[in-house]
Amino acid sequence: MILTELKEHSHLLLENKDMIVNRWLSYEDVQEILKKHIALEIFKDEYAVDIFLYYLDVINDKKDIGDCPVMGQFLKILSKNNLPVHELYTICSHMKMVLIDFAFDENIASKIVIQQINYVADQNLIGIMKHYKDIIDEQNKKVFEYSIILQQYKDAIDHASIVSKTDLEGRITYVNDNFTQISGYSQEELIGKRHNLVRHEDVPSEEFKNMWKTIKSKKPWNGILQNRKKDGKTYYVNTIIFPILDKDDEIVEYMSMRHDLTELFELHHEINETQKEIIYKMGEIGETRSSETGNHVKRVAEYSRLLATKIGLGHEEVETLVTATPMHDIGKVGIPDSVLKKPGKLTSEEFEIMKSHAEIGFNILNTSERPILKAAAIVAQQHHEWWNGGGYPLGLKENDIHIYGRISAVADVFDALGSHRVYKKAWDITRIIEHFKEQKGKQFDPELTDILLNNMEEFLEVRNNIDIL
Repeated sequence: MILTELKEHSHLLLENKDMIVNRWLSYEDVQEILKKHIALEIFKDEYAVDIFLYYLDVINDKKDIGDCPVMGQFLKILSKNNLPVHELYTICSHMKMVLIDFAFDENIASKIVIQQINYVADQNLIGIMKHYKDIIDEQNKKVFEYSIILQQYKDAIDHASIVSKTDLEGRITYVNDNFTQISGYSQEELIGKRHNLVRHEDVPSEEFKNMWKTIKSKKPWNGILQNRKKDGKTYYVNTIIFPILDKDDEIVEYMSMRHDLTELFELHHEINETQKEIIYKMGEIGETRSSETGNHVKRVAEYSRLLATKIGLGHEEVETLVTATPMHDIGKVGIPDSVLKKPGKLTSEEFEIMKSHAEIGFNILNTSERPILKAAAIVAQQHHEWWNGGGYPLGLKENDIHIYGRISAVADVFDALGSHRVYKKAWDITRIIEHFKEQKGKQFDPELTDILLNNMEEFLEVRNNIDIL
């Protein structure tokens, strides 16, 4: 259509540009639609004026009808926000209404002018709708392509990981085959249940409280969990839990991915047990050289366990100390038999030689980086230190003596006094108790001494369970 009549009035449209744009944006329908997708002022400043100027260019044959580049940019933004087609139609149709109203206001609303306004507005609307359809089609194509890729990602994760999903209350909504295989439960047994079904009783509840606190704050949680299979066996998994958020940043579900570490933990346990056995056997070597028995190191280890537990050491530290204490006299391998096995009292020179076993043991063990052997080095060196500083080889005092050294000192002497040696007979329990009372705060840590004296029945039970030979 030739737009001669409308073109003759284009100068009026240009002169009233701001008024026309403001009227366009004053319609309540247009405002409500735009507010859902973009700030009104941003639309006015960055898009509305240029869209109107495009209409003028079409009227003046400077631009092709139905190909508004500014509207195209705007449509890309709106398409990301899922602008419904009827809302786009409303925005465009109101521009046509403004132009027709303006024509009547300026007394230029002839039949042909109104026809030309309708033509320009409708053709532009057709072009805009086509352009919007092309954008949506392209997006749908990408969504389809992404969905194929995402499905492959899901398949890969399902194949490589142990996966589960839960609702906001922690009820299981999905598990993959790997989850059912490692847990021993079927999908039917798991769906709708909580993960408490596989929770191991040794895992502290505090760990789960921390986990829920983390994921409810919309952050992922990662940690190693000890679980229990349906048949009662234990398995270990490295676990990461992701809170899944919707477009409003609200949590809709939780997704967990795990990797089986059971074989690694079993291997680690086997290595630890082997290490403990080697340490224990090495400790026996030190004892048998001085005509003592392996039962001495067993009892010292169990006395140390009681003392360490009751004074408040953590489980891991307790186990480290218990494993390390059999090595307390390993340095005796470097003491000559003439001194080590002498049935009578040692001379001062011989006693100095005997005392060197503490440093010998320390030097044997201290080069290792293994935590247990480093602990054993401390025990070997410091189990003859005295609370008042009168011990050897370092003359340490009070809390300068490592807690391992203080504990093993009490445990070693308690057992030694109650056992037969080549140089003495075993003391009765009354005499042993009196000795510890006398040496409290002198030779022995006063707190550890009180623990021994106040729990004597438990220590005697250990002694009775491990034969005195």
